[in-house]
Amino acid sequence: MFFSVLIPVYNVEKYLRRSIDSVLAQDFDDYEIILCDDGSTDQSGAICDEYAQKDSKIRVIHKENEGLILTRRVAIRASKGEYLIHLDSDDYMLPGCLSSAKKAIDETGADMVIWQFISGVGSHPEDLSHVSTIPFKDGEIFEGEGLYKLRKHYILATGDAHIGAMFQKATKRDINDIDFDYHTYPKIYCMEDVLQSVVLYNNVKKAVFINKPFIYYSTNPEGITHGVTSSKLKNYIDTIFFMWTVQDKIIVNWFTEESIFKKIRGHRIKTLLHKIAQMKRLAQKNEFIEFCDYINNHDSLQKYYNSYNDEFLGSYLKLILFFFKRKKYASLWYVMDITEKLYPTLKGIAKKMRGK
Repeated sequence: MFFSVLIPVYNVEKYLRRSIDSVLAQDFDDYEIILCDDGSTDQSGAICDEYAQKDSKIRVIHKENEGLILTRRVAIRASKGEYLIHLDSDDYMLPGCLSSAKKAIDETGADMVIWQFISGVGSHPEDLSHVSTIPFKDGEIFEGEGLYKLRKHYILATGDAHIGAMFQKATKRDINDIDFDYHTYPKIYCMEDVLQSVVLYNNVKKAVFINKPFIYYSTNPEGITHGVTSSKLKNYIDTIFFMWTVQDKIIVNWFTEESIFKKIRGHRIKTLLHKIAQMKRLAQKNEFIEFCDYINNHDSLQKYYNSYNDEFLGSYLKLILFFFKRKKYASLWYVMDITEKLYPTLKGIAKKMRGK
């Protein structure tokens, strides 16, 4: 068997059929689908069983709820394919994904294939305005010293240019950390893909890029990355710092230039500033101050302050950082409050000025 398509499932009855059908419609036949039901409480589990009864390519695993990353590990260990592809159950695969990946592997011998993706709300794969912006050339190969470019992009790229998502790639079985026990990690609340991808980019020997979108990434409002609350944000911070610790143990072997590590620190500070801005919109003043102080007292962050590149921070984030570093949280609250209230007016003024 060549491909294993691994689909973690949790309370996605509205989207699951679309996801499974998109794989079954592929023009390549040598694959299996593993549906790993993470203790769904809706009809998702029944839908999985229905599909398994109709098609021998589909296997179903029902398990207790443990979260995305541990559900994926169960699916990985159960898989039999030479190459693994992850597909979230509210996303779907676009035509030609499997056949194109197989062709690229046959032609290059790559142990990783990376592709573009489309993101949006709903089902509009024809809307190419939402295609990701990964800046590699079609057919570009990364091996030997060329892996430096790939790894640098993984660690620094943001937005639609990032390559940290698990659904963006097919990976050879032996570059996956199949036997590693992720139960040894603390509970992971966010950024599961980035955490798992660092191992893949560390183990890869040869990667190839296909400059076509093969996954529709659905940003539906009911997805697990949405519905953020102030309590969730606190959990996210713990996960983010833990993920960076895991990354640092690996990427220290990738780069030697201090300039790259300064950029990494700048990006990480930017991530935390965005979380602070989110908390401002969600919390009362006292909770906001407590949240800021919790972040600011983390040992890693103090080290970042000593040497980081701030070119990634716009004027507003630099303003937030000015007060945040000095632990002037009450002042920061009022500055952000005033800025948020003035933003629509300032935006309107800027729009009129551009129209003149």
